[in-house]
Parts: sequence; C-alpha cells; structure tokens
Amino acid sequence: ERRASHRIALKTTCTSRRRNKTMRMAGLPIFYGQAIKPKQELLVDLEYDEIVHLTQFALGEGAKDGERVMVLVEKDEDTPLVLGTLTRGVCDQFKTDLMVGGGDLIRFSHTGKKCAVHVMGFKQEDIFDSDDEDGDD
Repeated sequence: ERRASHRIALKTTCTSRRRNKTMRMAGLPIFYGQAIKPKQELLVDLEYDEIVHLTQFALGEGAKDGERVMVLVEKDEDTPLVLGTLTRGVCDQFKTDLMVGGGDLIRFSHTGKKCAVHVMGFKQEDIFDSDDEDGDD
C-alpha cells in the first residue's frame, strides 16, 4: 500500500547561463520517510524528474533483543539483494548513500516477523533541466 506524502517546502530555482544553455536546479530537498511493515514491501516508483536519496534504515518497535533482520532491495524483477542487516541491541540502524532516480522501480522488504523497518532520506524534484536557447552569450 502506498501512502500519499504531504509536501511542505519552498521551491526555488537557480539559473546560470553557459554556452547558450540555461540550467535549472531544484531548490530545497524534502524529507522522505516510510515504514516497511512485516511481510510487506515498499515500492519506490518515482516520476521521471524525481530522485530519492536514502540515508538511513532503522529497526522499529517489535524486534526482540538479538533478532537479526535483513533489509532486502530488488530492482525491477531481479533477484533481491541484501542491503544490510539490523540486529536489535547491536545494530539498530545503518546509514546508506543510496540514490533512486525516476524511471527506476525499486522494492524494499525485510525478514522481520513482528517489527517494522523505517527508511529515511530526502526527495528532490526537477534535479536538472537544460534547455537550448537561441541567442548570443
């Protein structure tokens, strides 16, 4: 189940003229966070001009002390890969530097039986947009 996210951010545009091109960059990144419940998956399906930078995975309530929970990632219909392992009381969270871009279909899941895994990072729209301009520099 995919929940709609609410956005509270100001969008600014920075333009720069170089070689008859204008490059626009998005302004402020906005917080992105989801919880993956047991026996469910998180589907990250973005618009073409969106990107999500995932920076942390953390165990939620319900994990037993010493319980190992593997966090799995799957691109398109490929074989799931282990992204990391969370162990209650030993490694309750881990950092990542994982970028998911528009056009990629990524699924996250985990092996926890009674706990959720929380995914955090930030989302940004209109990363780069270059347009040709007619005219002189």
